[in-house]
Amino acid sequence: MLKDAVAIVDLGTYNLTCLIGENGINNNFIIRAMHECRHDAFEEGYISERRLADAISDGIRVVTHSAKAKLDKVYVGIPGEFLRVQNVERPIYFNRKRKVREKDLTEFYNVAQASVKTGEYRVISRTGICFYVDGNMRTDNVLGIKTSSIRGYVTLMLARENLLKMLERIFAALGIKKVEFIPVPLAEGKLLFTQEERRGMQILVDVGYLSTDLTVLSGDGALFHHTIDVGGGHVTAHLFNTLKVNFEVCEKLKRKINLSIDNDLGDYVVVYGDKQYNFAVRTCNEVVREVIDSIAADFENALSASHIRFPHNISVSLTGGGLAYIRGGAQYLARHIEMPVYVVSPKISYMSKPDDSSALSVLNYALNEKFY
Repeated sequence: MLKDAVAIVDLGTYNLTCLIGENGINNNFIIRAMHECRHDAFEEGYISERRLADAISDGIRVVTHSAKAKLDKVYVGIPGEFLRVQNVERPIYFNRKRKVREKDLTEFYNVAQASVKTGEYRVISRTGICFYVDGNMRTDNVLGIKTSSIRGYVTLMLARENLLKMLERIFAALGIKKVEFIPVPLAEGKLLFTQEERRGMQILVDVGYLSTDLTVLSGDGALFHHTIDVGGGHVTAHLFNTLKVNFEVCEKLKRKINLSIDNDLGDYVVVYGDKQYNFAVRTCNEVVREVIDSIAADFENALSASHIRFPHNISVSLTGGGLAYIRGGAQYLARHIEMPVYVVSPKISYMSKPDDSSALSVLNYALNEKFY
C-alpha cells in the first residue's frame, strides 16, 4: 500500500518504465523507485502478451522491492499508437441557476460519452477543451460556477480494448486488481505546457523509437491525434541497411550525427569494442534526412487532413528521444514543414531530458489530475 505515492507503468512501444513516486516541493517529484527496460512485445501490429508480461513483471518486482511497497493499484500510460480521439459538443441544462458540482460534471461527461460508438475501443479519459456557461461565457473550469446550463467541447480518449484487457490480465496475475489507464499525449500536454499555453493551441510531436505521435492540444483536451509509423529506431535501421555494420555501432553513430555541419567535412568516428569505424558525413546525414523527410511528409498530410485552422504564428513542440538528440534534427524538420520547431522537456531539476517526458507526464497525471 502507498500513502502519498503512486505506481505507474509507462508503456512505450520499445521501452517500458516502472516508477513509484510522489509530489515534491517546487513542482518536483520524489522518485522512490524506478526501473527502465527494453522490450520487444510490439512487432508489426502484433502484441506478445508473454513478452509484455515478462517486462512488466520484472519492472514491478524491482520497484516494489526497492521501495519496500506492496501495490494494490497501478496507473498505466497508453502510447498514442493505441489511442483514438473523439471530440463531442454537448449541452446540459439545470432546472435552476446553481453552482456546478463534481456530480454535475460527471453527468455532463456521461451525456457526451453516450453519443460515441466505441467499437473495439474503450473510453479511458474524458476532458474538456472548453466550456460555456449561460450560453456565452467561456471558462476552462466550470466547477463552482453558478449557472443554469453548461455547453462544452469534450475530448474522449479511447484505447484499444484488446490491449487494455491484456494489461488487466497481466496485473491481475501480479495481484494488482485496480488499473487506471492514462493517455500519454494528454498527460504530456499537462506537464509540458502551462494552462495559459494550452488555452490556445499547441502542436506536440513526440518522436519515439518505433513511432511518432502528433497531437494538437487545446485546453485540457486534444483537437486531433495521429500516429506516424516512423521513429528514431528507423534512423538506426536505415544506417544499418546502408552501412552494413553492427546494429549497436549504428546506435552509437546516431548519437554523433550533426545535420548542421558541412556534408564534405569528413567522417564520423565510432569506437565499438576494440575497433574504430569511420563513416562519411555525407552518407550518414543523407540517410538521417530521408527518415526526417518521411516524418515531415506524414506530418503535413495529417495536419491537412485535420481541417484545423491554425494561427499563422503557431510552432511545433518536439519531445521524446527519437529525434531531439540528433543535432540539427529539429532545425531540418522546421525547414521541411515551414514551422518553427522547439525541443521541449519536463521542467524537473534532475529529469529534464526529452525522453523523460512520457514517464514523468504519466506520473504527474496520476498524482494531480481528477479521473472522470
